[in-house]
Amino acid sequence: MAKKQIQPYWRPNFRIPGTLPDIKVVRTDFIVNSVAIALALVTCFVIFQREFRAHVLRGTVADLEARVEAAKPENKKSLAVDSRFRKAGEYVVELQKFYSSPYRAHELLLYLSNSVSEGLIFKQITLNEKVITVKKKSELGYAISIGGDVTELPILDSYKMQLQSAELFNEEGCSVEVSETVAAPDFETRIFPYRLSIEVKPESMAKKGGK
Repeated sequence: MAKKQIQPYWRPNFRIPGTLPDIKVVRTDFIVNSVAIALALVTCFVIFQREFRAHVLRGTVADLEARVEAAKPENKKSLAVDSRFRKAGEYVVELQKFYSSPYRAHELLLYLSNSVSEGLIFKQITLNEKVITVKKKSELGYAISIGGDVTELPILDSYKMQLQSAELFNEEGCSVEVSETVAAPDFETRIFPYRLSIEVKPESMAKKGGK
């Protein structure tokens, strides 16, 4: 029996794919166009939203600027009143300090002028408050400074002892310390420039400070 001749089933393909119609259920052109339109709509929406927000903000800023301009005259009046009030408050504080001080200026000057010895000259007198701190505890004290000239040093020593024991400075609950600084005498007049420092502090502070 002769063998059957087997040959492949062959048929020439003369189709050109680029010229064939698109027979898909959903065409590719439609998908591409839909995506492009969607992106364009989203972009337009985002741009519109930003512009709308910018428009609203510009309106808000303009309204606030108008309010600020309208409030400026009233604000200036309020600032002027506040400034006058602050200045008046400073005067009140100064008066309170003056009247609460145990050494009123006129009384201090009267005592010093009556107690001055011959040969002792005053050129400057100051009275200042001083915060004294010992072991984390602070209290208010006073510092009195006297500057001037003296003809002889024993006169200054005697006046220093007089101030140390003066009743004006040794009130109940207070402690006084007087120190002196003397410069070299003038070459011609032989007068000594000096400075006396009187420190008045609470007695409890003096004991804690060891002075």
